[in-house]
Amino acid sequence: MQINEVEKQKWGPFFKLIIKSKLPWKWYILNLLFSFALTTVSVKLPQLAGNIMGGEIFDRQIVTTYIGVSLLLTIINVPTSIFASWIELTTDRKIQNLVWTKFIKMPISFFNKLNPTSLTSRVTSDTSQISYTITFLFTLVNIVYGLFLILKTIFDMSSAMVLALSVVIPWVILIAFTIGRFYFKAQHKMQERYANFTNFVTERLTNIRQVKSSGTEELELQQGYEVAMEHYKAQIYKAKVSLISEPAMYSIQSYCQAIILIYGGVLVNRGQLDMASLITMFMYSQSISLYATQFVMFFRFSKEAQGATAKVSEILEVENEELARKKSFALPDEDIRFEGVSFRYGQQEVLSNLNFNIPKGEVTAIIGPSGSGKTTILNMLERFYEPNSGRIMFGNTPVDDINMDEWRNAMGYVAQSSPLLAGSIRDNIVYGLHREAKEEEVIRAAKLANAHDFIMKLPDGYDTDVGEYGSKLSGGERQRVAIARTVIKDPDYLLLDEATSNLDAHNEVEVQKALNNLMKGRTTIVVAHNIQTVKNADNIIVIAGGQIQDIGIHEELYHKENSLYRKYFDLQFGYN
Repeated sequence: MQINEVEKQKWGPFFKLIIKSKLPWKWYILNLLFSFALTTVSVKLPQLAGNIMGGEIFDRQIVTTYIGVSLLLTIINVPTSIFASWIELTTDRKIQNLVWTKFIKMPISFFNKLNPTSLTSRVTSDTSQISYTITFLFTLVNIVYGLFLILKTIFDMSSAMVLALSVVIPWVILIAFTIGRFYFKAQHKMQERYANFTNFVTERLTNIRQVKSSGTEELELQQGYEVAMEHYKAQIYKAKVSLISEPAMYSIQSYCQAIILIYGGVLVNRGQLDMASLITMFMYSQSISLYATQFVMFFRFSKEAQGATAKVSEILEVENEELARKKSFALPDEDIRFEGVSFRYGQQEVLSNLNFNIPKGEVTAIIGPSGSGKTTILNMLERFYEPNSGRIMFGNTPVDDINMDEWRNAMGYVAQSSPLLAGSIRDNIVYGLHREAKEEEVIRAAKLANAHDFIMKLPDGYDTDVGEYGSKLSGGERQRVAIARTVIKDPDYLLLDEATSNLDAHNEVEVQKALNNLMKGRTTIVVAHNIQTVKNADNIIVIAGGQIQDIGIHEELYHKENSLYRKYFDLQFGYN
């Protein structure tokens, strides 16, 4: 996912994102009003302190007011800070929910372009950066208000001093815009390297057994060091930007204090300013420099947020899958037909002008060498991908016109290596059922998938945790749980992609019996390398190089001259 250099520092994606997020604006405004009240009160403190230090220390009313205001500010600051933190966390959650919803609703084709594990930082660190900047945006409004009150107060004491302080404004603007642009580049680079680092670590830890069995520990260590170093370099770059920016920002305070002390001293000597007012102005200089620094910080964080938003916004621009279509899938069973279907991944053509029929209520087997497009056909039947040309028909209805969620709910898909989700075995069996399942249903499904016996040998039975990706179960055990998930779903259509490939010979026979029972009376599409699995199918499609080679039943295809099917059959069973 590349971002055009020209678009990187535009504000459009940022504002579009916060509009879509439906943030708690009323709470932000309420918190802003609280901040205004606190700022109004806090601006009075330097005046009181100046009067006290100017010689009115024995004025009981001034001292009492000063103490009272200080205590009030301390008491009110605590709940206000908590409230502000709650708003920021709420914003975090809303943006995360927006991005997560987008991930779930995006088409599969998006995830083919970008590794899903690299998207983790988009839901975590990127969204946090955005919410922090939004909070800072409201803080900026309060900063402007505070500066107005302070400058108005100073103006009432000496209009000449306000004019003298105005020379700081160009310096603040220069620092803000210059540093901001550097921070954008630094943040964008760091987010990108962080995503790469997260992706690398997640992928290696998920496949740690493969790493160790391949004896590639040293290789992975070196690659890990290199990825971490790239992330480190990005952090160093950001640190260098901070190293330059911090002194520049804090120089604002020195300038303000120097102007007030030097020029204020001149005014005192001329009798145009009293000592109490000079002390008050000096105390205000700290607030002025703090507000000016916060303005620079806001611009810095806003540019960082642009860097974080650039990726998130591009994700949000991807169109969702359109689940609702013209027709419900409450249609009579019909044949499924591929009419001139072609499909490509990028520039690589995988399927070319396929024309075949999948008869209703029958078993259709698809056989062919690896990479011939068999699994792609199943993916298209699941409607993960749309044809680049041609169409898929359900009777006389294009499948594009049928509600996608209803279509998929009618399909039972068992892949050659079906992953499990973290949770119990029971959770994985009933996953996607969309209704409460009785215990006897779960057990029956497990028995039909030949999984019940091994489940009952586990310490917690059906409540046993399968681990991340089902890592606590063997490959065959994971596959049987996945088959049980399909059994309990009781789908109208079955898509079996090497469903028994991870089972030993004994379990393969038992599970195949269960699948044979499940296949009765259902439209079933079976993909298999094992010809024994498909020879009894009602319809066999032989595919190679993305094109149909033969269509028929076992006897026809086997006795056909120069039959590719016969070559596969003889090779597998050792015939000459």
